[in-house]
Amino acid sequence: MRTKAHRFNPFIVLIILSSALLSQAGSVEIVRDSYWVPHIIGDTPQECAYGLAIAMCQDHPKVIVDKTLNVRGELARFYGDSLLFDDFLARAFRLKEKAEQAYPDLPADVRDYLEGFTSGVNYYFAANPGEMPNEVNSDDFLPVSEAEIAATFGLLLLNHEYFQFQQDAGALLKSSEQISASYEGMSNQWALTPARTADKAAYLLCDPHLPFEGITASWQAHLISRDGKLDFEGIFFEGTIFPSMGHNRSMAWSFTSNRPDFADAFVVKLDPNTPDHYLLDGQSKAFNTRQEIIEINDQPSDTVLIRQSDDVGVEIKLLDNNESLFAKLQIEKEPPPVEQGYRMITARTVDEFRQAMALHQYDKWNTIAMDVSSNNDVNIWFVYNARAYRRNDPLAAWKGPLDGSDSDNLWGELISFDDLPTVSNPDAQFLQDCNDAPWYVTENPSFDRSTVPVELYKGDNFGQRGKRVWELFEQGGDSMSEAYLKKVALDAKITSRDSIAPVLELAVQEGYDDGYEHINRAAALAQAIIDWDGFAHRDSAQPTLFYTWRKMTDTSIKFLDPNEIDQNERRMMLESLIDAANYLENNFGSEEVPWGEIHRLVRNGINYPLSGGTRDEDEMVASRLGKAFETDADGRMDVGGGNLMIMLIRMKGGEQPRAWTMKPYGQSSDPTDPDHYTDLTALYSADSLRPTWYNESEFRAHTEISESYPYTSVSEENTTPVLPRSPQLAAWPNPFNGMVNIRYYLPSTSGKAELWIYDALGQKVSRIHPDKLATGYHTLRWKPNRRLASGMYILRLEDGPSVFLQKKLLYVK
Repeated sequence: MRTKAHRFNPFIVLIILSSALLSQAGSVEIVRDSYWVPHIIGDTPQECAYGLAIAMCQDHPKVIVDKTLNVRGELARFYGDSLLFDDFLARAFRLKEKAEQAYPDLPADVRDYLEGFTSGVNYYFAANPGEMPNEVNSDDFLPVSEAEIAATFGLLLLNHEYFQFQQDAGALLKSSEQISASYEGMSNQWALTPARTADKAAYLLCDPHLPFEGITASWQAHLISRDGKLDFEGIFFEGTIFPSMGHNRSMAWSFTSNRPDFADAFVVKLDPNTPDHYLLDGQSKAFNTRQEIIEINDQPSDTVLIRQSDDVGVEIKLLDNNESLFAKLQIEKEPPPVEQGYRMITARTVDEFRQAMALHQYDKWNTIAMDVSSNNDVNIWFVYNARAYRRNDPLAAWKGPLDGSDSDNLWGELISFDDLPTVSNPDAQFLQDCNDAPWYVTENPSFDRSTVPVELYKGDNFGQRGKRVWELFEQGGDSMSEAYLKKVALDAKITSRDSIAPVLELAVQEGYDDGYEHINRAAALAQAIIDWDGFAHRDSAQPTLFYTWRKMTDTSIKFLDPNEIDQNERRMMLESLIDAANYLENNFGSEEVPWGEIHRLVRNGINYPLSGGTRDEDEMVASRLGKAFETDADGRMDVGGGNLMIMLIRMKGGEQPRAWTMKPYGQSSDPTDPDHYTDLTALYSADSLRPTWYNESEFRAHTEISESYPYTSVSEENTTPVLPRSPQLAAWPNPFNGMVNIRYYLPSTSGKAELWIYDALGQKVSRIHPDKLATGYHTLRWKPNRRLASGMYILRLEDGPSVFLQKKLLYVK
């Protein structure tokens, strides 16, 4: 049941009259802080995983259901044929089957963790069948197996590997054969040792740039096991069992995206003389074939033939009678990487973390890890992590569709973990990676770039964001303060402004020299750009002018390569600058439009102005970044990606770790939640890093509500979760001054159960729910009538003449 932390507030005090069940052995406590971050406390990691599943289901039930249906290949069964291709991919790449085969051989502690999470999912939906999506019946969904939960962790790998395949395949794919995937190449991470900071602490930044919704949507949680094996606070993708980055008491780690050659498109020549055979170097070889029956809602089932080859992968489509398109993905033969995920969150030192990474189960991700000992000895470590394969022609990795009949194009042996680029404790005392080539991670890295296999990286990339981090670290020297590093984390500098300003000055001078007819207006507009400091703040008008100007300037003119701009192009730049100002005047009524008016996040119908660069224009990127997935007719962007969750972590020997975060969406996915759907969006818009409450005294001091659940194991022998036998009643937040959330649980009912609000004299004031209450867990909201006076009120859960539970509420307007 739920208990409340007592803290003073002038608006309302909630006093619980009913007896409270305290956390006990075999129970899991979920403490929600005032940002709705769950702090999950159990005796063991297994119990923590159980609570993690319950908390995740509370906030994102549909995500959990849909990911499970996805790995089963059953999305079309419930949602229709629009998701038939998703089912095909899950079946073709055998996500569930490989997890089932691998599960018995997993180490016992990893199986325990999976069993805990699986039991939590089964418990939650057995107790809350109304939380299932409308299209899915809980009887058709439950029970979920441990292998299915493990397989969901492989969905992200399938997603980004197939996305790389479809980029290679290009026009050979129809839209129905493509998936929506996370865009590549935009994330930031860095680490600094105490030698570079004013307070002699170590810092690590986690800053993935990904879509805010879909498979990469973020969620924050904190896992604490009393046996000491877990005390991890981190960022999870919604519905995943392991975090993508975060920290415990002694170490922290982060990921950014890279692009190894782990996926290829092969055009395969079919053997015209032998069915289900293909040609390789002129020789006929047999496909592995099987049939899958995929159910479709309100339609006949679809029987699909799946053809696979260890040489060229899985058949995606028949191109003609002679050729077929195949997807070769590294995940094809690999089970989900759950052992590595578990070892990473339980690692206490960089050495232990390195051993976890050496399992080499994750298919990509540049990784930075940092540990701090009690006497402030610090280690920082980087690995350009990838699962890629050598081939006879390494450059084939970065070509389009490959000829699958030529063995020179095929994959060879796996590049071993020991052959990946790594750096440990560099002399420069920093590491940084902003999706750059591995040799830009620090000064004088400890590996020879000529030895890095070509299959691991694409090009000698050192982008604007990485260069900017180096610049800021050089400016900060050896005494960078906490405040300075927060500015580095939120840096919104558009570096192309610095390179183009001298070009504008020259263009204006040339305009005066040759009597350009619009020189006065062009000079005034150019001066606005020249005077701008280059920071894309949401309230500034210069970034709007700069962005619009860049959009209207011929793409052949490169702002980041000013030495290549000739006089004719400089005149074109002045003309497009005037065009940009006219566009703003015509569409917005002024040429001075705040950047946040067009660079915005729309959530629940509310516009939230954003600072930072934009991925929509290559020469206007910054560490603080947005990606617009929609733009209206006037050019206003609806930002749907960018800084998915910034986490800046501070560690120092002898002190508790501290962290600050910023996240675009609230923890809840319920648009009707008045407290936690957009609360973090407002902070994100304001560029406000909020502190996390890692230590127990901190998060209990900021508790909004706590709840305890008995651990209920669900195994093959016992598939029915044991639900509470007694009614439960809770209300939050504490305090509130406008609306209160009420959550109740009824194990059974006579059909007469009701929720009522009484005044202090025992008179009925309001019935919370118009119908009789159903069994199970349910959440309701009560907003007091405006005419209702401040004072003491009683919330009662009744069943006829019986009073199950009651709580005393003091309402103050």
